[in-house]
Amino acid sequence: MTLGIYSPWAKVRKLKYLYGHSHIGEGSFDYHAKPFTILKGRVVAFGLLVIYAVVGTVYPGWEGLLGVAILLLLPFLIVRSRRFNLVNTSYRNVRMGFAPVYGDAYKVILGYGLLGVLSLGLAWPWVRLQRSRLLANNTTYGELQFSMPPDIGASAFYRAYGIAALIILPCALIGGLLGVSLGVGSGGPGLVVLPAVFVFIAVVTGLFYLQNRVLKLVLSGLQIGEHKVLCDWNIFTLVMIQVTNLLAIALSVGLLIPWATVRVQRYMLDHLRLEVSGSLDDVVAVQVEYESALGDEIGEAFDYDLGF
Repeated sequence: MTLGIYSPWAKVRKLKYLYGHSHIGEGSFDYHAKPFTILKGRVVAFGLLVIYAVVGTVYPGWEGLLGVAILLLLPFLIVRSRRFNLVNTSYRNVRMGFAPVYGDAYKVILGYGLLGVLSLGLAWPWVRLQRSRLLANNTTYGELQFSMPPDIGASAFYRAYGIAALIILPCALIGGLLGVSLGVGSGGPGLVVLPAVFVFIAVVTGLFYLQNRVLKLVLSGLQIGEHKVLCDWNIFTLVMIQVTNLLAIALSVGLLIPWATVRVQRYMLDHLRLEVSGSLDDVVAVQVEYESALGDEIGEAFDYDLGF
C-alpha cells in the first residue's frame, strides 16, 4: 500500500519479534536498527538502479562500465551491511560487531572470486571457504572474537558442492529428457509443466542442501572466545522443512510465509547449543562492562551505513 516505503519498518518489526523470541539460557536477542536509516539506504540503492537503467537507455553500452563500478563497490557494501546488521544485534544488552576489514574483503570477494570464475567453478568451494572464514573470524560479541575451527578444510566444502551437484544434475537431465519426450509425444507444451516442476524442486532441494551444509560446517565448533557453538542439524530434515515450506507458501499464495519462517527458525535454533566455559551470567557481565567502555565507538558505527 505504500509502494515499498514501509518495508524498513516491517523489517525492523519482524526482526525484533524473531530475535525477541530467540533465547540462549534466560536471555533473548534484540534488534536495534532505525527504520529511517534502512529507508535511506534503500533510496540510495533505488537511485543507483534508476541511474543504471537511464544510462543503459540514453548511452547504450555504458551500462557495462557502470556495472563494473558497482561490482568494485560490492566488497565495501558487504562489509558495511555486515557491520550494520551485527552492530544493531544484541544479546542481553551486549552488541555484536564486525571488523572493518575492507582490504581482506576485496581480496576474498573480488580476487578469489575471479579465481573461482577463471577456474570454471572448480575453485569455487575453496573460495566459499575463504569467504566463510572472512565473515566468521571478524565477528565479535562484546570483546569476544568469533573464529572458525582451523581443521575445517576445503575438502568438506568440496563434498558439500559435490553432493549438491549429484542432487541437481541427474534430476535436471531426467526432467529435461521427459519434457522433450512429453512435448513431442503430446503435440503440445501442456504435459511439459510436470517435468519442469520436477526439475525446479530438484534444483531447490540441491541449493537448500548446499546452503544448510555450508552453514553447518561454519557453525559446528565455531569458537566465541573460549566458548563453543554446537550444531546437530539433520540436513535431510532441514531440507524437507524448507522444501515443504516453499510448497506451502506457493499453494497459499504467500499467506503461510509467517508459519514457514517460524517453522524453519525453530528447527535451526532448537538444534544449536552454546557450550559455555564457566557461567553464562559471568560471561555476559564481563561483556556488559566492556560494552559500557566502548559506547562512543559503537555510536560512531551508526553514523553511516547503506542499511542493505
